[in-house]
Amino acid sequence: MAKTKTANAALARLAQNREAIRAQSAALDAQEKELRKAMAREGAERLGAAFGRHDLGEISKGDATRFAKVVAALGFADALARLEAK
Repeated sequence: MAKTKTANAALARLAQNREAIRAQSAALDAQEKELRKAMAREGAERLGAAFGRHDLGEISKGDATRFAKVVAALGFADALARLEAK
């Protein structure tokens, strides 16, 4: 009978630990999502600034900013920033 109580207590602790890990995982997922959004915004701002320095002719600054956001969303922002730094 004592072994059953010990096993039940161990299972209960495991269930609590699993729930804590799930909650931690959800918090980390939310944090990752926010960091990715911040990186995308930063990349879009850098690209927007880079395009803003050049005469774009018939392309408006709004169009350039939208383009920069698309480029950032595709993950090219870092590569372009590195190229610009050279």
